[in-house]
Amino acid sequence: MKKLLIIFMFIVLFQLLNALPPELADIQKQVARQAGAFHNSPSHQKIRMEQPNRSYVVGDTRNFWRWNLAVMPPPWIQVPATCRAVGAHSYLFVANSEWNVHMTQANVDSIMVRLEERTVNDPNMGAIEMDVNEFGPIPDELDNDPKIIVFYSALGSFQGSQFDGYFSAYNQVTEAEAQLMEQSGHSNECEMIYMTCSPLNPVAPVRLSVLAHELTHMIEWGLDPNEETWIDEGLAELAMVKYGIPDPITDFNGNPDNSLTLWDREYADYVKVMLFFTYLSEHYDTNGLIRDIISDPTHGRESINNQIASHFPGVTFQDIFRDWTIANYIDHQTNDSDLFTYFQLDIPQFTTTYHFTDEFVNVVDQTGTVQPWAADYIKNDENGWYHIGDFGGNHPFQFSYVPITNGDNLPYLVFSSSVGNNFEWVNTFWLGYYILVISNPSDSVLSYHFSILSGDGVEEHIMPPATSSIACYPNPYVAKTGSMNIQVKNINNIQVNSQALIYNIKGQLISKITLQKSSNQNSLSTEWNGRDREGKIAASGMYMIRYQNGDKTLNKKFIILQ
Repeated sequence: MKKLLIIFMFIVLFQLLNALPPELADIQKQVARQAGAFHNSPSHQKIRMEQPNRSYVVGDTRNFWRWNLAVMPPPWIQVPATCRAVGAHSYLFVANSEWNVHMTQANVDSIMVRLEERTVNDPNMGAIEMDVNEFGPIPDELDNDPKIIVFYSALGSFQGSQFDGYFSAYNQVTEAEAQLMEQSGHSNECEMIYMTCSPLNPVAPVRLSVLAHELTHMIEWGLDPNEETWIDEGLAELAMVKYGIPDPITDFNGNPDNSLTLWDREYADYVKVMLFFTYLSEHYDTNGLIRDIISDPTHGRESINNQIASHFPGVTFQDIFRDWTIANYIDHQTNDSDLFTYFQLDIPQFTTTYHFTDEFVNVVDQTGTVQPWAADYIKNDENGWYHIGDFGGNHPFQFSYVPITNGDNLPYLVFSSSVGNNFEWVNTFWLGYYILVISNPSDSVLSYHFSILSGDGVEEHIMPPATSSIACYPNPYVAKTGSMNIQVKNINNIQVNSQALIYNIKGQLISKITLQKSSNQNSLSTEWNGRDREGKIAASGMYMIRYQNGDKTLNKKFIILQ
C-alpha cells in the first residue's frame, strides 16, 4: 500500500519561502563553481592544511557574515551569535538579537531532535545522518571539524518573499579568496547552513525539512560543485521526500509540457525534478545509483547516463524518462509492473493536452508540440469499440498507450514504444477508454500531428473485406446451457490448427480455442463451452473473439449471461 506522507495544511508554497530571487540564485551558482576552482588550487590546499582544529561548546560566541535579504541586492552584515546546542553532527548557533525573541530553548531542542535523532520518516536517524547515508559525506574544507554549523537569524523578507534558509559556498573558501571572487563576498570558513527564525516559524515542519534540502546542497558542492541546477535542486528536493515532508505537488501537474532538464526558477521546476529523482530513487537506487550520480565527474544528463549504464546495463535514460512520464499520469501499479507508480508520494491528476469525451468519426490534423524531455497526454473517454491512430512528428518520439477501465480509471496494461517519425496505432478491443502519452526524449522541440478514427465506420479500416467474417451463435450466450458455435467464414490460406482468442472487457485473455476446417474448405468452426483457461465458467459480461491469419484480423463481440 502506498505510504502517505504528512502534508500540513499550513505549508506555504516553497516558491515564496526557499527560492532566492533569480539574481541571487545566479550568484549562488557562480560562487559554487568559483569556490570549486579554489578548492583544487595548490594555494587553497596549503591554507587548508595549515588551518587549526575548531570546535565549540554551548555558550561560545562568534560573529557570522550573512546576507541581509530584506534589501536587494543584499548587503553583507556581521551578526553576533551564541552556540545554544551541540550534537554529534552539528552546532546550533542563534543570533543574539533573536534569543528569547523569535528563538527559544524549546525551539533549539526541537530542531536538534530532527537534526540529530529522528526524521518524520525514520525514528532512528536524524536529518544529517540521513543525508550522509543517502547522498554522500559532508565536506570538511577549512575548519578541521566534521560538525556543521546551523545558524538561525532573522533572514527577513523582500517584496512579499520570505526565505527559509540557504547554503552558501562562500564559506568553503577563505575570507581572502571570497574577496577575490567575481561577486566579492565574505566567508565564515566553516561548513554552515543559514536558517530563518523570523518572520517564519523556525520549527514549522516544512522548515525542518528544508534543513535536509540545504544540507544536500552542501554535500553536492563537496562532490561536484559544477553540477547542473536541475540535478542539484532535484536531489535536494529528494532529501525532503526522504525526510518525510516534501514540497506540495502543484503547478507542474497543470503543465507537464515543461522540460525536465531546463531550469527557469519556477515553482513547477522544483516539483518536476522532485518527482523525477523520487521516481529514480524508488525504482533504481538499489545499489548506490544516486550517490554515484552525485560524485560522477561529468554533469547533467551525461552523469545520469553514465551511472545508469554502469548500474543497469540495457536500461537507458530514455527508457526511464518514458516510464516516468507514464507514472506521472497513472501513478498506479499495473497487473504486470510496478514501474508506473510512486511509493512515497500521491500524485495529483495531470492535465491533458487533448481530451475527447464524445463519439467522433474522424479527428484530423490535430497538432501539438512537446518541449525537450517533456510529455503531452491525450485522453479518450469515448466508448467506441475500434480506434485507429496515425501519429507523426518532426523527429523520433516515444508513444505509450495506457488503457483504463470505465469508472475506476485503473490502468491494467501499458504498451510503450520508441518510434520513428511516424507511427500507426490500432486499438480493437479496449472499449475506447485510454491515455496516450507522447514523450519527447530529445534536446529539440517535438512537433507532432495525429488523427484518430473511431466508432461505427472504423471496422472497414481494420477488418478484412466483408466476405470474411466471424459468426457466433447463440449471442447472447447463456452459460451452462450448452456450447456456443463459432465460425470463421471465407478465409483464404487457412492454417492447420488455427486458433481464435477470447478476451474479456479488460483485454485479458480468457481462452484459446482451436478451429477445425468445416465442409466449406474456406471456413473454420468449433464449439466453445464457455469456460476459461482454468476451467471456470466465464462471468457475465461483454467479450470479444479475435482471429488472425497473416495480415488479416477478424473480431466479433458477444455477450455471456449467467
